[in-house]
Amino acid sequence: MMRGTLDVEPFRWAILGTGAVARKFVLDLRQLGGQAVAQVVASRNPDNARAFASTLGVAEVAADYAAAVQGQVDAVYIATPPSLHGAHALFAIAARKPLLIEKPIATDAAAARRIAQAAEAAGVFC
Repeated sequence: MMRGTLDVEPFRWAILGTGAVARKFVLDLRQLGGQAVAQVVASRNPDNARAFASTLGVAEVAADYAAAVQGQVDAVYIATPPSLHGAHALFAIAARKPLLIEKPIATDAAAARRIAQAAEAAGVFC
């Protein structure tokens, strides 16, 4: 008996940030055999985003962070500087996208609580 394969679309990630940790995350996605892909990347510096996308095979470069989370993605990976984590998490939560935030989740406990409360209220994984 022959086993068939399912034609399943890959899980698409928006990558916010273009540093070493974001790069490692995208490289790790490749280990999933096409089940997950970095669909779009955004950076404070558009040239960095274009270079990151070109080097790592990311399909799209977003004009800004908010546009990246509004795109055709299934989840958001936040690897920007910690001072930006709160704002970027709230963009993703408002777009109803599950998200992973590189540590630290926020710069202080109050900001971390705001993220957690927003995610809980929206029913979004964070």
